[in-house]
Amino acid sequence: MNKIIWGKLYDTEKADLLISAWNWLSWSDFRYFSEDLYITKKWNFFIHWEGGPLTKYVVESWSRRNWSEDIFVLDKKDVLNWLEENSKYISKSELKEILPLIKNKIEIEEA
Repeated sequence: MNKIIWGKLYDTEKADLLISAWNWLSWSDFRYFSEDLYITKKWNFFIHWEGGPLTKYVVESWSRRNWSEDIFVLDKKDVLNWLEENSKYISKSELKEILPLIKNKIEIEEA
């Protein structure tokens, strides 16, 4: 998926997937959701999310609840907050592996 936000193209095919958070339900379950954290070559972070009609990602149309997906940009300072909020959906080993990398990217960018 790709989307232009604030004049920049965010593309899941061109960016690097850092980590995924999902609720371990089957994709066919209406309660299923996932959020994937990506980083671009210019060190911009974004989330690609998708979810079923019984999640916070529901889209209402024509009196129906639909499956939806989208991309939103995360400020570098919000990446750690996102990890904290979604830590229950991410394995501890994945967090230990990715956290130093993310902190390094944020510190290097801000220096």
